[in-house]
Amino acid sequence: MAQHILTVLKADDVATRHIWLRSLPPEALLRADTAEPMIADAVTAVEAAPAAA
Repeated sequence: MAQHILTVLKADDVATRHIWLRSLPPEALLRADTAEPMIADAVTAVEAAPAAA
C-alpha cells in the first residue's frame, strides 16, 4: 500500500522517500539515538516533509 501511495504522489510531482524502518540500526532505533547518522537522516527527512508540518 505504501508503494502505491508513493507512486500516486510521484505522478503528481510530489517528492517522496520511503524510509524502511527495518533498514535502520535496531539498537539506535530503540534508544532513539539521533546521534546515529542513519537515525538522524531519517528524523531530518520526516521533519522536512511538508505533510509533517
